[in-house]
Amino acid sequence: MLDSILTVFLDQKTTYKLWSLSPKNVCPHFVARNVTQISPTRREKPRHYSKVGARVVYRALLQTDRGIFGGANCAPFAVALKWGVGAERVGLLRREAAIYENELRLLQGSVVPQCFGLFAGRTANGADVACLVLEWCGGFASADVGELNRQILLKASQIHVAGILHGSLLEGRHYVASSLDNTIRIIDFAHACIHDCPREVSGSLAEVHRQCSDCPELALLERTFGPHSAARAGKVRPMNAVPRISLFNLLFGE
Repeated sequence: MLDSILTVFLDQKTTYKLWSLSPKNVCPHFVARNVTQISPTRREKPRHYSKVGARVVYRALLQTDRGIFGGANCAPFAVALKWGVGAERVGLLRREAAIYENELRLLQGSVVPQCFGLFAGRTANGADVACLVLEWCGGFASADVGELNRQILLKASQIHVAGILHGSLLEGRHYVASSLDNTIRIIDFAHACIHDCPREVSGSLAEVHRQCSDCPELALLERTFGPHSAARAGKVRPMNAVPRISLFNLLFGE
């Protein structure tokens, strides 16, 4: 079987050909065009995509190029390209991809974005570069504070059931809204860890809203987003201040 390849047309002069590090890709060739930089944000100094230490998020249109192998191409669809240069950045992307493709595999497309794989290569200067391809989530989170917080609690509980502790779920940049149904997706797992959660979660609303002191992360989320925290909502719920904006521009977390 041929190795899967991702060709990224970053601009008119710069093209990268990257090889898959993910075992599940069945299409031999992906092509990413119409690439637009989303992050770093205005608060951060932009870094060139080939410089060691660079971390950039792009929005792109992805197409499976089956035609060169005798198949039919699919229609282009929007994705996020999470781009890192240098051994440290590539290592973090490899770690994140492994979590998406293993522990979070069954939650893709509902709790976390769908993952299309990790691709790697080298820059013109010989530096390692990697690109994690994720479902583009450019929807609008619910304007209903109660519903928004319900989704956060439920989906955080689901990643715990899958065996993952995120570690930074009080920060709004780790939540995005699906372009398909506007429900919340959790992102940024480069610093997450394997977790044997002491609390079983059934997925029911009653269970999610119950105090969960046995697990520190879920207990903190319960105190922050739970039904008894309404009086402090403006101060402790980072999502509530921006319920009607697209959140994917906050994708890249440390």
